[in-house]
Amino acid sequence: MLLTIIGVSNDMDLVGIGLMFLAAIASLVLIYCSALVTSLWLLPTIGWLLLFSAFAKKTPLLWAGGVFILVGFFEDFIYGTQYLANWVQSRAANPNQYLIFEF
Repeated sequence: MLLTIIGVSNDMDLVGIGLMFLAAIASLVLIYCSALVTSLWLLPTIGWLLLFSAFAKKTPLLWAGGVFILVGFFEDFIYGTQYLANWVQSRAANPNQYLIFEF
């Protein structure tokens, strides 16, 4: 509104101001949708960290990360599969993978 008042008072052409406002609103909606989908995608990892850090008396990050690494090691050693490693790679390979909408 302030830009419109300043533009009209200085005899400026205000043809694109509505489109700029709509683009700003659309980008905010897309950013919020992207943040929601990203948080849902990372929810199992956050849940794992919260679960093990809640039961640890000392060094909660070490317990959460250490148990995760041991489970991955034993899965590869005992079963010969790498499902956990593939799951981690799908969620942590590229930080730009969480950009769902891009202008």
